[in-house]
Amino acid sequence: MTRLAVCLVASCLCALPAIGQAPPGPEYPDKPAGLEKLAREILKTESKGDTAQFAALLNGLLLSNSMAWYSSVFDEDTAASLARRYDAERVQYPKALEEFFLRSQQEHFTEVQALRFENSCDDASGEQVFGVLFARDAPVPIYELRLGKGESFRRLWALAYVDGGFRYVGSLRPPERLREVSRNNPPPVRETTRPAGNRLTLSENVAQTRLVHTVRPEFPSVARKEHLQGTVRMHAIIGTDGMLRALQVISGYCSLAESAVKAVRQWRYKPPLVGGTAVEIDTFIEVVFQLSP
Repeated sequence: MTRLAVCLVASCLCALPAIGQAPPGPEYPDKPAGLEKLAREILKTESKGDTAQFAALLNGLLLSNSMAWYSSVFDEDTAASLARRYDAERVQYPKALEEFFLRSQQEHFTEVQALRFENSCDDASGEQVFGVLFARDAPVPIYELRLGKGESFRRLWALAYVDGGFRYVGSLRPPERLREVSRNNPPPVRETTRPAGNRLTLSENVAQTRLVHTVRPEFPSVARKEHLQGTVRMHAIIGTDGMLRALQVISGYCSLAESAVKAVRQWRYKPPLVGGTAVEIDTFIEVVFQLSP
């Protein structure tokens, strides 16, 4: 049994704070330096064999009210789904966090770096992280912790500053939802449920044959400067009028994705007919950005 497991089981010997309650000790402010300070303290207590403080620091990383935080960041459906998953997996998190820090310590991944992502468009966030940032309904900062050794590193994603301390909010991935779009790009709203008969799922290649108007995306200058190229993949719902009704970025660097979304929003399709009635299209769209040799 690991030291942390012993500490958690023998509660009479290790007085832990309540879940999500910051343990006594130095303060860790809501900025990268604060998270880096906390990570170093966790590594320090583990190396000293201070099992009680090590367990307390890890226990303090857990969200005490997952639904409250998720609903302050994401739409109602996404928040409910993420909160259910977090609560179901909560019992596994102390062990997973323990293994992350123990293994990093044992293999000398002890160079600490914290990244704070606030703006949706931050190419340093990578393709998958951008999908999460893009899906937020509020610009709540999300952190990534990296423990490195030379040019290699291990990452702990994702953390947020909640109730006066850093909390592990789960391994967030782009949610399975669509953002409503229009010429004016209003805030996202919940998509109403529609009968399956009013929508056809078409492959990307088949949907392309129904395109009647396209706008070519501009290659962002910032992406050229950063030498970024690649594919932006999106999930789309095309309305019965042939216009994009909903669009979700699945993957792609943010500067490329923003350009792709701006162009694709102007695309027009010829909707298919079922029984003489136009129906919506559920499909995927890929836009490829390639730097000239």
